[in-house]
Amino acid sequence: MEHHRARRGSHAQLIEDLLGYSRISHDDSRNLKPIELDAIVRRTLDGLGPALQENGATVNIGILPRVLGDGERMFICSRTWSRTA
Repeated sequence: MEHHRARRGSHAQLIEDLLGYSRISHDDSRNLKPIELDAIVRRTLDGLGPALQENGATVNIGILPRVLGDGERMFICSRTWSRTA
């Protein structure tokens, strides 16, 4: 029973993430600043910590560039992609 509740929760989060991604892709406002990609990736991985540990997964991150973008939007996209992978 607990397994079904957990799956329901993860499905609800996936739907919320996809809706957030949809809102981002249709928002014309721009908040572009230099962003450290490694900070975005590390923040995303922090959220995946329990799942990575549970599955014995390791993630190696190379040197990532600084890019011009909206950090919060990039994080939301990164989180969404990682949860659907």
